[in-house]
Amino acid sequence: MRRVVLDANLLVALAVPTDYSERAAAEMNRWLERGVDLFAPVLWSYEALSSLRKFVAAGQLHRDEADVALDKLLAFEVQDVAPTVELHRRALIWAERLQDFVAYDSAYIALAEQLDAPFWTADRKLAKRVRTLGFDRVHDVIGPL
Repeated sequence: MRRVVLDANLLVALAVPTDYSERAAAEMNRWLERGVDLFAPVLWSYEALSSLRKFVAAGQLHRDEADVALDKLLAFEVQDVAPTVELHRRALIWAERLQDFVAYDSAYIALAEQLDAPFWTADRKLAKRVRTLGFDRVHDVIGPL
């Protein structure tokens, strides 16, 4: 395993305390020790930014803490992958297979498929749904339902 596709929610857990931050950090340390290249669709940073905003709006983070978390997020050496026509097409197919109305999650799966890399998320329901559809390289830091 030389490449991993990371979901924004897993990256956020590395910058903001969550119930699964320890597991996310352990996985990240393992990848860094092994020299694994980290990838995500370019949309990941916008999703992460939205998460930080939700934490502030919910009173779980102060605005200054969100700024620090944003700095941490942007310091990760995640390679942003710009969309291509083929990547968009694969994301649409995955969105349809998942019966999703949006294609955000599907963009990560399509990228993992394209890179022939595992996809890691903090969304165990998504991971279970994707595995059910035959993509067995999906993992979650929370654990099985």
